[in-house]
Amino acid sequence: MSGPPQDWEAAQAEEADDAFSLTVGEEEMRDRFLALCRDTRDALAAAGERVSRMTTWRPQPHSAFSFLLQRWLHDKVPPELVARWRDWKRDYKGIVSRNPTLELADALAWISESHDASSFPFGYEDRLREWVNSDQREPLPVHDSLGVVTPEFFERLRHLARTTDGWLYWDETASRVVFRG
Repeated sequence: MSGPPQDWEAAQAEEADDAFSLTVGEEEMRDRFLALCRDTRDALAAAGERVSRMTTWRPQPHSAFSFLLQRWLHDKVPPELVARWRDWKRDYKGIVSRNPTLELADALAWISESHDASSFPFGYEDRLREWVNSDQREPLPVHDSLGVVTPEFFERLRHLARTTDGWLYWDETASRVVFRG
């Protein structure tokens, strides 16, 4: 391990806070996620893997920065730990179902991934908001290389925008996605 453990703890907490700042009443799930990350880091270190302050994971199971998708590491940790990550995927779906702002963030991440393989639509948030508010799915304001913007997806986006009564933006000062109502 390189660097003091508290450096990693702070970096991992920041990674979790990026998602959990868009939720309400999910402190216990945040703590569970952080415990899962600590246990994973400890297991990797015990297996002789190089873990550093930069070895952090995102709560979103569909993220490339989720341990669940980093399959090359799975055989380096006990199978029970991989099973806990699979359980986390199910738990995350529950968190999303209780928190429409987080669901909106995930939907925007899928659009961004399809448009330019990025994790958030940096700089074109307003263009997407105007499109969703226009009630017109076509023409798309972005390139949809993955075909994620189905009529159902668009209707869900519209529903989430109305339900949350706001939109998500990248905030340079906070260095994270924030909700603005």
